[in-house]
Amino acid sequence: MYDGLEFIRPPDSYVWKPDIVVANSFQQLDRLGGDFVSLKVFSNGRVQWMPGDLFYLPCSVDVQLYPFDSLTCTMELVVWSHSVTEVYLKPLKSLAGVSSSKIRGQWSLTSTSIKSKEKSLDNRNVSSTIITLVLERLPTNFVFNFMIPVMILSLLGTFVFLIPADSGEKISFAITIPLSYGVYMGFLTNMVPQSSDGVSTFIIFLGITLSMSALFVILSIFSVRISGRSNSRPVPKSFQRFTIWVEHAKHCGRHRKTNTSHVAKVMEQSDDDETKEHTQVITWKRVSKALDLFFFWVLCVPLLIAIPVLLLCTAFPL
Repeated sequence: MYDGLEFIRPPDSYVWKPDIVVANSFQQLDRLGGDFVSLKVFSNGRVQWMPGDLFYLPCSVDVQLYPFDSLTCTMELVVWSHSVTEVYLKPLKSLAGVSSSKIRGQWSLTSTSIKSKEKSLDNRNVSSTIITLVLERLPTNFVFNFMIPVMILSLLGTFVFLIPADSGEKISFAITIPLSYGVYMGFLTNMVPQSSDGVSTFIIFLGITLSMSALFVILSIFSVRISGRSNSRPVPKSFQRFTIWVEHAKHCGRHRKTNTSHVAKVMEQSDDDETKEHTQVITWKRVSKALDLFFFWVLCVPLLIAIPVLLLCTAFPL
């Protein structure tokens, strides 16, 4: 048939094409395809038309899960001038063909879908096809470059209370931590998607740790001032009881690590030590050391619990 000719490529103006437009594009509403796109007319009457163009489409993203979020982009193809009784778009497959797509960088294509529906346009029903692409963010780069350093900084900030107040480096170390947070927040401002629908859980965590680092500075200054007070100034009874309680708890923690064969001996020795401590004059430096030890455990333990919880909540949301 037709002397073995399987298909022809007639001029674009010789073949009728439906006026399909991308209804949800941010660009100017224009007809899909162009004069440079040729058609294939096969001997059995089938016409193949493969238009291509560059589109700017709306995509929805849940920034609360950043950087473990996903991106959902939709393309709505609408037959603009013909009703559904005249032209009906029917997909041949339920999945979009992505064999020629080259998605690189921080995204990976996870799923696609194509479905047809009728849409009301100017008091008439027209045929439309919705193509949906779901892309998942690859968080490896963000986790290693931002999340892990910020979590290390949050834990590192608590160690300011282990620096002796007489060393002179306590306050400078405490101030360095919030400055490091400021550098990271400057980078994150341009990386995190801007949306009014929510705030990333990691950004909330970063804000909390930044506030805690400011608290570390205040507590460190308070501890240094306590340590620098003159011994001629009497220590209040409340500070004395607090210091004795912290030192007693410290010694109890050490005793639990000893062997059972030496428990009686250690307990007897500890009683003597505690008696000596109670008889010794409690100075402001002892109060400062007790405050530092108390602040370290009170602030370090919640961070050790909060960091794994944050990773689980962002990676495996409810």
